[in-house]
Amino acid sequence: MEPVGAYRIFERSEDHRMLRYTDYYGDGDSKAFDAVKDIYGKDSVTKLECIGHIQKKSWNKASKIEKQK
Repeated sequence: MEPVGAYRIFERSEDHRMLRYTDYYGDGDSKAFDAVKDIYGKDSVTKLECIGHIQKKSWNKASKIEKQK
């Protein structure tokens, strides 16, 4: 997600929905998270990694190692 888009979504959540996001589900790109992590106060949003991306990265590394043998 683009940093500007993430910021806009988090910023308008209070005005339009009367809620605050506390978690950011990311795919390893830290730019968007950096844009929103302090939006409601210092370190008000925590980052959680998408497990699917972690599994895919692990599988790709394991495949490369297997091919080298």
